[in-house]
Amino acid sequence: MADLADGDKDRGESQCRTAGVEDAFDSNGGSGYVGNLNHIKIIAGGTPTPTPTPAPSSWQTQDVGSVGVTGGASISNGTFTVQGSGADIWGAADAFRYVYQPLSGDGEIVARVASVQNTHQSAKAGVMIRESLTAGSRHATMSVTPGAGLEFLRRSATGGTTGWSGASGTAPKWVKLTRSGNSVSGYASNDGTTWTLIGSETITMTSSVYIGLAVTSHNNTALNQSTFDNVSVRVGTSPPSLLSSSNYALGRAASQSSIWNDGQASRAVDDFTSGTYETNTITHTDYEQSPWWEVDLEESRQISRVEIWNRTDCCRERLSNFYLIASDTPFVSNDLTTVLNQPGVSSYYFGGQVGENVEIPFELNARFFRIQLAGTGILSLAEVKVFGN
Repeated sequence: MADLADGDKDRGESQCRTAGVEDAFDSNGGSGYVGNLNHIKIIAGGTPTPTPTPAPSSWQTQDVGSVGVTGGASISNGTFTVQGSGADIWGAADAFRYVYQPLSGDGEIVARVASVQNTHQSAKAGVMIRESLTAGSRHATMSVTPGAGLEFLRRSATGGTTGWSGASGTAPKWVKLTRSGNSVSGYASNDGTTWTLIGSETITMTSSVYIGLAVTSHNNTALNQSTFDNVSVRVGTSPPSLLSSSNYALGRAASQSSIWNDGQASRAVDDFTSGTYETNTITHTDYEQSPWWEVDLEESRQISRVEIWNRTDCCRERLSNFYLIASDTPFVSNDLTTVLNQPGVSSYYFGGQVGENVEIPFELNARFFRIQLAGTGILSLAEVKVFGN
């Protein structure tokens, strides 16, 4: 099949459907389209309706930012091969190759990064949600590098700095980005089933954004060739039945392992999410081994998710590498290992660093909820909200 350019979109999609073409991107490095990708899963989310909003049916590809070498992309047997140069996805402006489709509203992209070429230890291959195709656009990216681990990157203001949360890991690795309202979260997995939250951020983007695969070589004189498979895009939100406006933790009895400078545990259940300590709404423990904070909901509740709000005037890195722990019975120890092995306890490990806030899906019945650091440090929280059905 001939290469596809912008003006060939309709003709190209028709040929793809009839001939089952496996390479429908523009190999000359320009913007290209691919129509009916039978290997790519596109899943509509949200509450079923008689006429659901159709998911996007075409992918496009182009370089974003100032790249030294023109990139490209192709697909064969469900595997995307993406070639991109560019200095990095970092700072106030990005340079990379993007394979994308439009997204309106909430959604999610999942992919397995099968390989990342080692053009630099900080070269990146991952999934991205981006407000525009300009270099300084707001975005969130969940990427895999050859030597710098896993990275949840985000820019919350156009032309602003780039935030980072990370964890160890190399390809092959599953990555996922979800957008719900203004909250964007990045996850990683070894098997595509059990996910670890790497980071989350509130990013106010327009409703219409771009969602897809990104590759940068971190070496603007060379192309990085990386591969993706098991790519899927979900359009829509989780069913509303999973969500509730009732915050069961609000005003409940809270406690913590220690108190420094009047940073009382009750400050995390006062409905104030301000991240500034001077507003007297931030909890604060001593510097100690595995500090913890917990709340008693007074009775067992059917829970769907937990929102955790971080201190933002400084010290964001303190809220990282922690466990969210739940039980129907009181926790029996200050020791993390003992609590995790307590009968009837459920836990969720957060391996990254929280930005302004993070939303953790946590579907179970429980009365007691604890946040406990996995190492030595200080635990500070702005607010903890526990929602249920």
